[in-house]
Amino acid sequence: MATFKFELVSPERILFSGDVVSVIIPASEGEMTVLAGHAPLVATLKAGIVFVQ
Repeated sequence: MATFKFELVSPERILFSGDVVSVIIPASEGEMTVLAGHAPLVATLKAGIVFVQ
């Protein structure tokens, strides 16, 4: 499977940085799944769980 570079950052530090297959995030606009080949994305998150594969 194709992978991509994913970084989860807060104003204070990088929380996660690595190659992943997919990420499901609780964005303020609703839950989003990101796969390899997705356009670059910056999103505001709401409280919830981030799933990284």
